[in-house]
Amino acid sequence: MRLRVLSPTDAYFEAMSALTTTGSTVITGLDRLPPGLLLWRSLLQWLGGIGIIGMGIAILPFLRVGGMQLFRSESSDRSDKVAPRASDLAIAVTWVYLTLTVACIGALTLAGMSWFDAINHAMAAVSTGGFSTRDASIAGWENAAIEWVLVVFMMLGGMPFVRFISLVQKGLTPFWADSQIFWYVSFLAAVSVVLSVWLSWTQDIPWLEAIRLTTFNVVSVVTTTGFASADYTLWGPMVVVAFFLLTFVVRLRHKNC
Repeated sequence: MRLRVLSPTDAYFEAMSALTTTGSTVITGLDRLPPGLLLWRSLLQWLGGIGIIGMGIAILPFLRVGGMQLFRSESSDRSDKVAPRASDLAIAVTWVYLTLTVACIGALTLAGMSWFDAINHAMAAVSTGGFSTRDASIAGWENAAIEWVLVVFMMLGGMPFVRFISLVQKGLTPFWADSQIFWYVSFLAAVSVVLSVWLSWTQDIPWLEAIRLTTFNVVSVVTTTGFASADYTLWGPMVVVAFFLLTFVVRLRHKNC
C-alpha cells in the first residue's frame, strides 16, 4: 500500500509533538511506515525529553543567563545541589537518562519485543512521550511482561532525575524519603488499586489482569506518556470520569514542578 505523503504542516506538527514529548500524532498506518521514519520520530522524542534541560544548564551559564532555574522548573527539583557546577549536573543527568534508556531496551527485549521495537519504545517511555511503532500502541503486543516493564520505566521517567544522582551518592533512604517520590508512587499505587477493584467487580475481569490494565493506563496518563494497552472508555462511566480527573492531577503536577 502506498504511504500518504505528509504535508509541511503535518510534518511540523509531528516534529513539534516529538520534541515537546506531547505524543500526539497525525500519522496513520504506523505498522507500515519505513523503519527509518519510525526511529526518527522516537529519536526526536527522546532528544526532546532531555535536550531542553541539558542544553539549558550546560550552555546558558556560559551566556551568563543562568540555567539552574530552568533545570529546577523542568525536573521538579527543590533540593540542594548534587553537583558543584551546572555542567557537571548536566553530564550526570545525561548519564541517568542514557542508563534508564539502555536498561529499558534490555528489559523490553527480554520481555518479548524485537530490538527495533524495544529501542523505539524505550526512548518513548523514558522521555514520557508515548510514540509507538504500531497504531494499536502497546495493545498490539498483548504481552503482560512488556506492559509491566513499561509501567516501571514510565514511572522512572516521570521522577526528578536529580534524585537518581542522589541515589547513587547517598543510597536508597534519602531517595525514598523525598516527599515528591513518596507521594508520587503512593498516589499511582492507590488509584490503580481502587480502579482495579472496580474493574474486576463490574467487568468480571480476573484481579491480576485488572490490576495490570489499570496500573498501566493510570501510569501512562499521570506521566503524560500516552501509551495505551486497552480502551478504558469501555470500562464504564465511573472509570472514564476517574481518568478525566487524572488529567487535572497531571496539570497540577506540572504546574507545581
